[in-house]
Amino acid sequence: QDFNDALQNVSCAPEPGGMQLRLHPSSASKSLAMHTISGDKVAPYTQQLSNSGVYALVFANCGNLTGFRLSGTVAVKNPHGYLQALDYNKVVLYRFLPFLYGTAAVVWLLLAVPKWAELLPVQRNLLTISLAGVGESVLMWLYYFSANRDAENQIWFVAGSVLSFWKVCVLLRHALLASELFTSPESDSVDWTCSKVGLVLVAFAAAMFNFRIVYLLRSGFSLDKAAVFLNALPMIALGVLVLCWALYSLARQRSALVDQKRDDLAAYLGRCQIVAGSAALGAAMAVVLQLLDSSFNPESKAWGMHCVYSEGIPQGIFVVVLYAAMHIWRPSEALRIALLHGPEDEQDFECQPLGAAMEEADRAPLGPATEEVDSAVAGGSGDAVAS
Repeated sequence: QDFNDALQNVSCAPEPGGMQLRLHPSSASKSLAMHTISGDKVAPYTQQLSNSGVYALVFANCGNLTGFRLSGTVAVKNPHGYLQALDYNKVVLYRFLPFLYGTAAVVWLLLAVPKWAELLPVQRNLLTISLAGVGESVLMWLYYFSANRDAENQIWFVAGSVLSFWKVCVLLRHALLASELFTSPESDSVDWTCSKVGLVLVAFAAAMFNFRIVYLLRSGFSLDKAAVFLNALPMIALGVLVLCWALYSLARQRSALVDQKRDDLAAYLGRCQIVAGSAALGAAMAVVLQLLDSSFNPESKAWGMHCVYSEGIPQGIFVVVLYAAMHIWRPSEALRIALLHGPEDEQDFECQPLGAAMEEADRAPLGPATEEVDSAVAGGSGDAVAS
């Protein structure tokens, strides 16, 4: 309202150099600044801002110019750089995260490479997830670092976000397919299951990306909490579906293993259930904190917590889940023995990217095996053939 009142006291008036914009003396306290542009050459203009808040740039044509084109940029520079105060701490966060993911990748590399041929798909992908975390952190650091130096590059942000959602979806895919990959080797059933998982995870990643964009741009577009919540609904709905599906899949597989007297392998999936349940509670807490985030309010003194709510807690939860999964599925003699108690080819089923189809590795065709058995029986005693 003060800004609108101040504009009513602005008018064009004759000056020695021609018609120019003139401010009424009563507008002096409205934090208004005036800069006159004339001719083809325009000198840069800097205005010192004394208060935080929303500022508007207004153009007025007091001359006889017509058909002209005006272009340029407006930047607000803080003492630390061009990043808004809400995002500045993210430079420090993403400078630190590559070491967490990098440590996980190096440790897993040392453990897994000597036994790479014997590893399950989930064990192999734990390494790629760690490397994706390193790539995401480096790209996001480049984005915020360059934006702070007035060289914002949206490519860094998009690429980092893609890696962020990809690593989440890969980890969830293994949890969703835990049952089908071990107890349903029929190709038609597994192909259909993998297709369903792929479609659901693609939709979930798209919903997460939409919410992330709306949440991070909330202050720039003055979005209220209702608008942010509406954009969060698809992500929340799909997130509940995915987590419930993952918990159910792990529980069903664990029950099947218990019925088969494979208690050792069932214990591994029981630990995965605990990790998945804890991750679900952590994810719910992170979403609630983001929806209730008051750091966007210009009057709030909790602006420093925005980095914690938006990036710190979600990244921290994922790192803990990743380290827990590595601890559970680390290559060991006990896990190898537990896997050998079941069908030899049970670990060879893996969906192709996005759940398009199943990859059946090292599975012997049924025809030759049947012929060998028939030959063995035919070459035996008469009683054996008769039986």
